Amino acid sequence: MVEIVSKNLVKPVVDDREYRVVRLDNGLEALLIHDAQTDKASAALDVNVGSLADPVEVPGLAHFLEHLLFMGTEKYPSENEYSQFLSAHAGSYNAYTSAEHTNYYFDIAHEHLHGALDRFAQFFSCPLFSESCKDREILAVDSENKKNLQLDAWRLHQLDKSLSNPQHPYNRFSTGNYETLHTIPEQAGIDVRALLIDFHKNHYSANIMKLVVLGRESLDTLQQWVETLFSPVLNQNYPLPHYSNLPYTAKQLGSLIRARPVMDSHHLELTFPMPDQQQYVRQQPSHYYSHLIGHESKGSLLQYLKDKSWANALSCGSTSVCAGTDLFLVDIELTKLGAKHWKDVLKSTFMFIDLVLSQAPQEWVFSELKAMSEATFKFKQKSKPSATTSALARTMQRRYVPRGELLSTGVLKEFNREVLMNFASYLTVDNVRVMLTSQILDGLDQTEEWYGTEYAVDDIHDLLSSFKSLSADPALKLPQPNRLVPENFSLIPAGPGEKNLLWPVLVTNRPGLRVWHRLDNTFSVPKAYVMVKLTNAKCSSSALSAMNTEMFVQLVSDVLTDFAYYAEVAGLGYDLATASNGIEIGIYGFNEKLHDLAEVIVRELRNSEFDTHRFDAIKERVDRQIRNSLYSMPFSQLGMRSNYLLMDATYSVDEKIKAIGQLTQHSLKAFIEEVGEQWDVEVMAAGNLEAASAIVLGNNIVKDLQCKVGKRELAGSYWLPNPSEFYHHLKLEDENNKNSAIEYRLQLGEAGDLATRAIALVFAQIIREPVFDQLRTKEQLGYVVGSYLWPIRTVLWLRLFVQSETPTTYVEQRIEAFLMRARSLIENMPAEEYEKHVAVVVSQHLEKFKNLNEQASYYWHCIMSGYYNFNRRTEIAKLAQDVSKQQVLQLYDRFVSKSSAEGRAKFVLHLEAAKQFVPSPKQRLAQAIALVSDKHNVKLDTDTTKKVLETDMGKAINELEEQLKNCGLDPAKAVEMGREVQETQSSSQLSEVGKYLGKPVVDAAGFKASLQPAPPPGHPDFSQFEVDAGAKL
Repeated sequence: MVEIVSKNLVKPVVDDREYRVVRLDNGLEALLIHDAQTDKASAALDVNVGSLADPVEVPGLAHFLEHLLFMGTEKYPSENEYSQFLSAHAGSYNAYTSAEHTNYYFDIAHEHLHGALDRFAQFFSCPLFSESCKDREILAVDSENKKNLQLDAWRLHQLDKSLSNPQHPYNRFSTGNYETLHTIPEQAGIDVRALLIDFHKNHYSANIMKLVVLGRESLDTLQQWVETLFSPVLNQNYPLPHYSNLPYTAKQLGSLIRARPVMDSHHLELTFPMPDQQQYVRQQPSHYYSHLIGHESKGSLLQYLKDKSWANALSCGSTSVCAGTDLFLVDIELTKLGAKHWKDVLKSTFMFIDLVLSQAPQEWVFSELKAMSEATFKFKQKSKPSATTSALARTMQRRYVPRGELLSTGVLKEFNREVLMNFASYLTVDNVRVMLTSQILDGLDQTEEWYGTEYAVDDIHDLLSSFKSLSADPALKLPQPNRLVPENFSLIPAGPGEKNLLWPVLVTNRPGLRVWHRLDNTFSVPKAYVMVKLTNAKCSSSALSAMNTEMFVQLVSDVLTDFAYYAEVAGLGYDLATASNGIEIGIYGFNEKLHDLAEVIVRELRNSEFDTHRFDAIKERVDRQIRNSLYSMPFSQLGMRSNYLLMDATYSVDEKIKAIGQLTQHSLKAFIEEVGEQWDVEVMAAGNLEAASAIVLGNNIVKDLQCKVGKRELAGSYWLPNPSEFYHHLKLEDENNKNSAIEYRLQLGEAGDLATRAIALVFAQIIREPVFDQLRTKEQLGYVVGSYLWPIRTVLWLRLFVQSETPTTYVEQRIEAFLMRARSLIENMPAEEYEKHVAVVVSQHLEKFKNLNEQASYYWHCIMSGYYNFNRRTEIAKLAQDVSKQQVLQLYDRFVSKSSAEGRAKFVLHLEAAKQFVPSPKQRLAQAIALVSDKHNVKLDTDTTKKVLETDMGKAINELEEQLKNCGLDPAKAVEMGREVQETQSSSQLSEVGKYLGKPVVDAAGFKASLQPAPPPGHPDFSQFEVDAGAKL
C-alpha cells in the first residue's frame, strides 16, 4: 500500500512537470516527477546519516560505505555492472557523504530509467560489500583524502573541527584514510567489512531515506516502479540524529585561531554558532542578515574596508553543522595590509554589525528580498536532472518544509520581527570564534593531526569585550532601497518569422561591429543574456600586455562593486574577464533593467583613472592569484601548463609574475588608452529582448567606448607534426603535495572537421568507462582519472589524465598499455554493444537545452570559436549515427596506434611531485605483474592479482604461477612468466618504467617556434546569417 502524501506542489509558472509525494509501507518517502520533455531521467536517494555517525574507532566508515556500495549487489554482482549500464546509455553517477547525509544520484537516457533504477535500488537492500573490492576501495578513499591534503578549504575546515568540542562528533576526522580504515582496525582486531555491513543494516533504514525519481513515465508508472523496487528496503526505525553536547564549548568561543594556509591568501572568518534555524523556513532570518552585513554598496562594511586597503571581498551566510546547530559565517578576504591590521578589521566588523542591529528589523528590506525571491522562483527554469533530484532529496529531509512547498523553499514568505531579532541576538562578541589565516603569521607552534596545518590558539575575550557598545563610524551606512528591482515581467511577442528561428540572426553587420539576436521562443521567461567580445590583439600580444589587460578588468570589476551588488540582488549578474585577444562581458538576468547594467559596465571600460590604494590592492591580489595557481590540485594545473606550449598568445606563470612586477599605475593608464582606441565588437543578445533593442545596445557600446573600427582576430593553436612524440617534465611547486599528475594527448585533426569529430566521439565514448575501471578501480593508480575528446580552439585532441602518487612515467606506461588493448576491445565488441555507444553520442548531441542559459552559452561558443556553426550538434549527431566500427578502427590505426602508418602526434605533460615516490615491495610486485602480463598479452582479473599480492612475499611468485595455471595457462608458460616477474620486480629492470617516452621539450619558446600554426576556422560568409538568409525551419 502506498500513501499519497501530496500531489499539489507549488511550482514555477514555467514548470510543465507533474509532481507527487508518496510514502511506502516501510516509511520511505519519495517525490515522483513526470517530465514529458526530458531527455535524461534521473533518481537520487538521500540517507539521513553521514560521517557524524562513524564509530569512534573507525573514522571515515560512512564515507567508505558510500564508495563500496557501488561495487555489486546480490541481484547484480558484477562490481562495475552499475557503471557499465549507465555508461552504455548516456548516463553518469556520483555520491557524497556529509556530516548527516549520504546522497546518491544518477542520470541516464530516459528510455532506460527502469533498468538503472532497478540496479540503484539494490544498493539499499542487498549490497555485497565484496571482500575482493574492500581493499581497493580503501585505497580509493585514501587517494581521495590525499587529493585534499593540500587544499585549504579541507585543511581549515578540519582545523575548525579538531578545535571543537571533543565530546561532540563534529570534532572527528570524517574522510577516512588507509590508517583509519585498514591499519589501525587491523591492529585492534576490528573486521572493517563486518562493521560496514552492520552500519548499513542499522543505519540505512527506509524511515530516514528520501527518494526522488524524474522520468518521462506517468506518475502512476513511476509510483509502481518505486513501490516494487524500494519496498524491500528494511525499516529499522532509525532515530533522527540528536546530540547531547554542542559543537563548541564556552571556552572555545572568544578564541582566535591563527593558521598558515597553503595558498598565499589572507582571510579573517567570524563564526557565530546558534540553534538550527530549520523551523524558520518561512522567515529565513539568515537571508535577511547576510543581505545587510554582506552588502557591497557605498557605506557597506566591505566598501569601508576597501577604502582603507584592508580587504578585497566579503561573504557571509549560514551553514548547518548538525541537528540542533547552525553557524553564521562572515568571511573577509584581506589584503596583506589588512592581515597586519586584523584587529582593526575585526573591530570594524562588529561596528557594522552593531549598526545593523541598532535598528529593529525593517519590513521594507524584507519585502524587497521577498519580492525578488518570488520573482526568482516564479521564473525558475529547469536544470540538470541529476542536480534537481539530488537537491530535492536533500530538501525532503528538512523537517519543517511542508510537502507542498518542496520546490519553493527559497521563497521568503513571512516577516516576523521577533524571529529576526532572535537570530540577531547570536551575532555578538560573546558568541563568536575567529580564525585568521595568512602566511605572514608567526608563532604557530601547533600542528593539526590529520592535515598537518600549522596553527596557534589565542584567548581574545578581552579584545572582543572592548568592542561592546562601539560608536559607528559615520562612513558606515545601511543600504538604500534598490531601484533595480524589476517590476515588468511581460514577455515580448514573436514577430513575423521569429517563432521558428533555430539560431541567432545577424541584425547588424558592419566593420567593427556585429550584433546577433535571437528572441526566446522556447523558455518563456522575462530574462535575457547579452554577451560581448571586445577584440584587440594588443590585449594578449605579450605577457606584459596580458597582465595589463587582467589588471584593467579586475580594477573595473572593483569599481563596479557598488552598482553590481544592487543588480545582483535584483536578479541581474555580469561576468567581466580577459579572453583571447581581448575582453569578454556577459550580462544576464531579468531583462527590464539589463540595459542599465550594460551601460554602467561599458562606461567604466572607458575609464583609465583608478585610485592608487585600489591599484596597489588589486595588483597584490592578481600577483597572488597567479602564484597560487601553482598550488592548486596537480591535475587542475595540467591544462594551463600544456596550453602554454600548444596555443598562441598564452604565457607561463613565470612570465606573468615578471610582467605583473613591471606594472605601474602610469604604464597601465597608457596601455588602457592605447588599446581602448580600437575595438572589434561582437554582441549576442538572446532571450526576452527585441531585435531593435539588441541593435541599439550594440550601437551604444561602440558609441560609449568611443573607439575606432578594430580588426577581428582569433588566437590560434599550434599543430604537432606527424609523426611526433613530445613530452614536457615539470616539478610541482608545492613541496608538500605528494600527488603527481599526467596529461596524455593525441592529436586527432581539426576541430572543425565534424566527420572526424563524430568518429572520435564514438571512440572516446567506448573507452571512457573502461579507462576509469582499469586505471582507477582495478589498478588504483589514483582517485582522479579521466578521458574525453577535447576540441580546443582549432585542434581536436584525445585527452587522458591521471593524478597519482605513482610516478607519471609508470602511469604513462599503463595508459599506453590500455590504449594498445583498445583496438581488440573495439574489434571484439558485439554489434549490439557497439550500437549502444553510438546511440549515446547521438543522444548527447540531440539533448534539448534545459534553460536559456544553456542555449545562449552554446550559441556564444559557436560565435567565439570562429566557426559560426550553430547547427553543429545536429550535424554531429547525424554523422555519428552512421559511424561504423570499421571507421572507429581506422581512426584508431591512424591516430592512436603506435604503429600508425603516417605516425601519431602525441604530447605528454609530466607534473611530478617534489618528493620522490618510493614504491613498496608489493607495489613493485604489482607493477612487475602488470608489465609482464601486458608483454605476454595475458589478462589477469583483479581477484587473481589480489590473491598474489596478499600472499607472503617469499611465496608470491609460486602463488602467481598457480593462479596462472588456474586461468588455463600452460604450466611451462606460467613458470616462465613467474620467472620474468621475479626478475623484473627484484632487479633494475623496473627502472625502465621510469624512462620518459619521446622527445623532451626543454626550451618552450623554441618548441613553439618550431611548430606550424593549426589551420584557422576561415572567414565566414556573414550574409548567410542575416535576417532574410533563412535561419528558420
